[in-house]
Amino acid sequence: MSVDEINEFLEEVHKVSVKGSMPDPVEDPEDYMEIVNQLKSVMFSMPKYKNGDRELIEEFPSLLGSFGKLFLRLEDAYLRLSEIGGEGEMDPEEVIREHAFEIAITVFLYVSKAIVHADSEGPVTGFTSSGTPLVGSASTKGKGKLS
Repeated sequence: MSVDEINEFLEEVHKVSVKGSMPDPVEDPEDYMEIVNQLKSVMFSMPKYKNGDRELIEEFPSLLGSFGKLFLRLEDAYLRLSEIGGEGEMDPEEVIREHAFEIAITVFLYVSKAIVHADSEGPVTGFTSSGTPLVGSASTKGKGKLS
């Protein structure tokens, strides 16, 4: 799979996220597993470690759209851990500390891409500008970011 095809896939799954239509693993396990299997297939076709094409993988502002970068960052962190550990130049605790920090930053970067979708319904009571009482219900949809 080419970098362009990977980026097209990530953009498409990002659009699923933006629409708020990611299948729920409990309510819709078949569609959920279909996306998981697609993600696995695409992630396994990513450019290998230290390949410059990895930098060309795009990161879209949603959890699904940034999944490719999450995968690459985690893979990089583990491969760097193996390199650092193999060199034997650092104390094991320092190697683990370095790795833990890299994983923490990776998770932070990923979670900061989350889009939250919310539906709300509730009663409405009040008065119109002419003073007439108003009673009813309202519903709204919203979207935001985690912080």
